[in-house]
Amino acid sequence: AVDYSRKDGLARLGEYSVRDRERILSDGNFKRIGLIRKPLSRAAATYLSGTTWLDLDSEEYRAFVGVVRGKKLAPNEKEVHKITFSFFVMYLSRLNLMDVFVPQNDACGFDLVKYDHVFSYDDPNSAARIANALEAAIAQSDKISVPSSSSSFGSSQASVAVVVPDASVFEIEHRDNDVAASFKSILDESSSRSAPRIAKIYAADANLHTLLTSNK
Repeated sequence: AVDYSRKDGLARLGEYSVRDRERILSDGNFKRIGLIRKPLSRAAATYLSGTTWLDLDSEEYRAFVGVVRGKKLAPNEKEVHKITFSFFVMYLSRLNLMDVFVPQNDACGFDLVKYDHVFSYDDPNSAARIANALEAAIAQSDKISVPSSSSSFGSSQASVAVVVPDASVFEIEHRDNDVAASFKSILDESSSRSAPRIAKIYAADANLHTLLTSNK
C-alpha cells in the first residue's frame, strides 16, 4: 500500500492486523492493484535471491537451503556447492508450499478478492500501466493515504493497495549485470526442462498469467 511517511513509499500488508488486512482486501474505499509473475520467472528470481551474494556457510544460505529441502541443516553439516536450479525445482514439487514459495493466487487471492487491476509483471509495459492505474486512483481522492500499521482505519479513509507476492525478490534480476545474466541463463536453459514442472506446481498462477497476457 502507498504510505507517504515511508522512504520507499510502501506499507507492508503483513504489518497490519488480520482485521485490517481483511479490510484492505475487501473495503470499497481501497483501490486494489495486483501484480503476478510468470511462474518460471518467479521461481528463477526466488532461487537467485537465496543463492546470489551468499557464502555457503552463511546463516542466510543455510536457512534458504533448509527451507527448500524441507529439513534444517544440522550445525555440523557443511555445504560443498550451491544448490542448482534444477534441484531447487525438484524440491519445490515436494514441498508443502509456504512463505515465498506459496502460489501467487493463494498469497494474493486473485480468484477471491476483487481487484481493480491485475497486471503481469513480465509485460514490458507493466510499469507504465501501473503508473496510469495509480494516477487514476489518486485522482479520485483529494489525498490518498495509509494509516500507521499500528493504528486502526478511519471509516472514510481512502487508499491504494498494490498487492505483490514476495516483493523483496520481485526485481532481483535488475539489480546488477551478473544477476541479470544468471537470470537469463536460467530461463534459457530451463524453458524446456523445468518450465512444465513449475507450470504444474503453480497451475493457477500459470493460467492467470496466460489469461492476462492473451488479453492485453
